[in-house]
Amino acid sequence: MNITATVLLAFGMSMDAFAASIGKGATLHKPKFSEALRTGLIFGAVE
Repeated sequence: MNITATVLLAFGMSMDAFAASIGKGATLHKPKFSEALRTGLIFGAVE
């Protein structure tokens, strides 16, 4: 896999994680820091 494909794949995965985190954040009524940290860690581990 060349560098261009790697960069594009990384960009696409980061946009996917961003969209998923926006969707998850929109469902929380009153988000707490611990919930935000947990969600971020889960998305980071999956991606």
